[in-house]
Amino acid sequence: NRCKQPTDWLLRQRNNNDMMALAETVAGAPELYYSIIGIISILTICYIFYPAYKCKKGGLGCTETILAGDKSNGGDNDLLSLIIPAYNEEERLPIMLDETLVYLNKDRESLTHLFDAAVGNSHQRRNKSLIKYEIIVVDDGSSDNTCNVVRKYAATLNSGDTVKLISMHQNVGKGGAVKSGMLASKGQLCLMVDADGATDIADGLPKLLKEMHTLNNKERHDTSLPPKSVVFGSRAHLENESSASRSKVRTF
Repeated sequence: NRCKQPTDWLLRQRNNNDMMALAETVAGAPELYYSIIGIISILTICYIFYPAYKCKKGGLGCTETILAGDKSNGGDNDLLSLIIPAYNEEERLPIMLDETLVYLNKDRESLTHLFDAAVGNSHQRRNKSLIKYEIIVVDDGSSDNTCNVVRKYAATLNSGDTVKLISMHQNVGKGGAVKSGMLASKGQLCLMVDADGATDIADGLPKLLKEMHTLNNKERHDTSLPPKSVVFGSRAHLENESSASRSKVRTF
């Protein structure tokens, strides 16, 4: 009995210690649970909002590079900006740029008159100066050679116009690419043009400028500043012309 008593006492003491440790573990479980939930919540919030914090312009992270022309940060009242969103357009983009720049250079004088009428410039141009162009190509996270195509094209440009490359850090879609290009533009008028050349700029641009002139004359209240106007080009009127027609005999 003498030998058993110390052993029983030790076993009871050990059991008591185990029960106390278990009770402390159970008591601390809710705190650990809430800590884990809090950490997960913080990481989730950071994952959602970090892109917007990293780039305050709507979360659209991009790198802007001026490849040719004026590198000043100020805007120009005689500048027409062309925003070209491009995604994997290394093959079609050079063709579109060639056709666009040939037309813009050839008809620069007539476009200057249309530009002045659209924005309400009534002053006489000194030294018969003509408008300048700002070509902004927005590379929307392309996986091909689109960026290098723009760089090579800018190196051959000698018209004095500005060529700007905006490289999106990731693919954001056409809407995000257009928004980034518009925010980076310096011109008084901005024109969005598709990189595949689907619309003939020689036909569309004069119509847009004339419509802008008509719209501004209706909406102009303060002659010192041009009104904020937007003009959209549409090819919906061509739908009836492009519809296939068949004779009644063939239909029968």
